Amino acid sequence: MNSCTKNIRYINEHQSFFKANNLFPMDEFKNIVSTTPNALIECSSKVSKNIVYSNRFNLWFPKPNSKDQVNTAMNFLGEIEKTANIHFDMDLFYKFYDSGFKWSGIRYFVIGLDIREDFFSSRLKIWFILSNYNKKKELAINLYGNLPEIRSLFFHDEIIVGFDFFFDGRSIIKLYPDIIRQELDNKLILNKAGKILHPKALELAKDSYWMHIYYSRNNNGRILQLHTKNMEPFLKLLPDNEEKLFRKLCNEKKLPCAIFAFNEDDIIKNEIETWSFYYMPQCVEQLNLLI
Repeated sequence: MNSCTKNIRYINEHQSFFKANNLFPMDEFKNIVSTTPNALIECSSKVSKNIVYSNRFNLWFPKPNSKDQVNTAMNFLGEIEKTANIHFDMDLFYKFYDSGFKWSGIRYFVIGLDIREDFFSSRLKIWFILSNYNKKKELAINLYGNLPEIRSLFFHDEIIVGFDFFFDGRSIIKLYPDIIRQELDNKLILNKAGKILHPKALELAKDSYWMHIYYSRNNNGRILQLHTKNMEPFLKLLPDNEEKLFRKLCNEKKLPCAIFAFNEDDIIKNEIETWSFYYMPQCVEQLNLLI
């Protein structure tokens, strides 16, 4: 089975597990997936107020990344605009992705979507994972609003810069500085991070390979994306019915690891209200073959 066929299967299986309707523009997204060999699919669900949203997928393009991949993303957005008679605000995106853009500073390029029954709450996503691309990192920070707190969480030269394009026409920029495992073991870095992040958040981070801190003008507070090395402490944080559902998913998929995203405020008050879950089936299959 080739990689494209596998990726379509992963999407369909995720939708089937959560009984997610195949809403527009899932078929259009699947068309891209079916014609992009050697890419990785990331499956996701978000839970908010006891509602599970599972038409959430990210396509990690194969390297080398190039403008052709951005063109694919732009064609996808254009197709949605035409079919749904909507208009995406591209101003922030093109301030970042300009004629001087250097692909040598991009580690990964990703497109994704989060599709809801409420059409205008749906969104398309684009991520650039920057590596040693200080010019664009500075630009992204300034486009976001030059928050000093974000600068305080840069301990190395990699950052995710994301753009969300909502079906109501809005667009936002998102920044994801991260703290990797070696940095979590460094007392100096941990002390610096501790001036910003709550001790409960740092404690959870110790059960992770690394942690992204997600900043968005669309959210209140910080969102912590924790790349788990042991899922048990994270599953136990969930409300009982959600823990049961996602424990079943983990068992069926034989997931040795995944990503949990929590609002830091929920962690502090020990009450998880809104959270997200991510996994890469292809990576899981490869890892399970080695175990």
